[in-house]
Amino acid sequence: MFKNVAAKDALDNLLLNAVSAVDPSCRQHSLSLKLMKDLPNLATNVISVEEREAYDLKVYHYHVAKLRQPEQKEPVDNWWVETKNSTRFPLLSRMACALLTCFHGPKVESSFSIMNAVITPGSNRLNVQSFDAIQTVKYELAAEFFLKGDFLHDPFDKNLCKNVRYACSSYRTEMVLKGRRSVLHNQVLQMKSCCQKRQQRSYQQKLKNYKEMSI
Repeated sequence: MFKNVAAKDALDNLLLNAVSAVDPSCRQHSLSLKLMKDLPNLATNVISVEEREAYDLKVYHYHVAKLRQPEQKEPVDNWWVETKNSTRFPLLSRMACALLTCFHGPKVESSFSIMNAVITPGSNRLNVQSFDAIQTVKYELAAEFFLKGDFLHDPFDKNLCKNVRYACSSYRTEMVLKGRRSVLHNQVLQMKSCCQKRQQRSYQQKLKNYKEMSI
């Protein structure tokens, strides 16, 4: 199953491939079990060395246990929150939630972008309920746009992969430019500081010469 997905996936990333194993629809597959066992090696700050043996054991139990099948269109994080609250697989739930919550950053940032677009000086009294409705509709439409009927056999959206790569490249370029601007700014500050010190030394030397001439 995962080999079929990897063959179509334009994003060749070990962590992303391993994260796909936390999807409850992928349970009871040997490769999914292997990928879940490898997750602590990729996300090293979630499971401690002392907990590793217990984590590996729970991975086996998770793949053979009778658990509720996720409903159609049910978010993966909702399923794992329910599993976490059941306290049945605490270590696995901790790992899954840590991996899933890292994808919420762009959603929050996008939320503020929408807020800036819809809350203008002429509509600054937009209440929370209205804004929440805008967000809900926006992400429901996005989910429908990228929804696949068969997550295993349906083809990947190549344009989506290209956009992700382009966004990553643009972000890196932006970070490099910011770094260069920061270095340039520091150099300008150093030059100003050196000029001020030279001016101060020159003034002190002139003052000293003036005093000597007065004597």
